[in-house]
Amino acid sequence: MDAFLPNDRITFERYQQVQFGWTRDQLTKYVGTPGKVMPLSIDNQNIIQVQYQGLSPSIIAIAGFGFLNGKLFTKTQFNFDFTVNYKITKEQCDRIQIGWTYQQVRAAVGNQKGNVVSESGTNGNTGMVVQYTCIKDQQQKVDGTVTLAFVNDKVVSKLQP
Repeated sequence: MDAFLPNDRITFERYQQVQFGWTRDQLTKYVGTPGKVMPLSIDNQNIIQVQYQGLSPSIIAIAGFGFLNGKLFTKTQFNFDFTVNYKITKEQCDRIQIGWTYQQVRAAVGNQKGNVVSESGTNGNTGMVVQYTCIKDQQQKVDGTVTLAFVNDKVVSKLQP
């Protein structure tokens, strides 16, 4: 695997500002470097994945941007959002239901947005993966992570400890 170049870095704030529909040239201009480019071929579609690393030398943080036919359609991040722990109780975690909207989930967990680890959008459809730390109960040894997948603003999948 090719290594990142020293300047292939992005902040979490800049990552959040990147918009669906941008071209690779727009991303490169915005970030200031081309990133690590990884061409893919899936079902003969023109897909390019561009990755950047976070600014911290001590934490591995990766941001990925996926381009389909030259337009940004997905973005993901790993270890970028440490601004808040996004902790919820086991009761809050258990209350979340398949079919709820993102706003219903936020209302149930004290209006926390959660750690948005992945977003996608193309042809009027949207997707998002959000994680919360579910505070352990007496039977658990450690906190767990609840992962919610949204399609068009509705919970379609819920993985919890």
